Amino acid sequence: MSSLSPKYTQAIWEFAEALQKEKQIESGLTNCLEIMKKTIDCEAGFVWMEHEKTGRLFIIACATPADMTGVSISKEQGVVGHVFNSGENMVLHGRAKEDSPLYESDDSTGIII
Repeated sequence: MSSLSPKYTQAIWEFAEALQKEKQIESGLTNCLEIMKKTIDCEAGFVWMEHEKTGRLFIIACATPADMTGVSISKEQGVVGHVFNSGENMVLHGRAKEDSPLYESDDSTGIII
């Protein structure tokens, strides 16, 4: 059985603390995303949910330079839609983002969706 590296173990403890401190789950999730960004050295993080009535995906928490909370997309759109529908994990690095047929970016923020 493999064990987690110390930085991931520390991140898990910080997640638990961040979620316990907040009165609203969205704020706790945003704090967890900030911890994750620091831990894995990434530029942004999102929590997407499907709206029960419209079927659209929307952001309930984000750790980005621009607040994108509430942004919604079709569940067939971009990388997010592909991951939602296929259940696959997907990470696109550098130029791979632009070369992917799934690449789309939000016009107002430049964030890849």
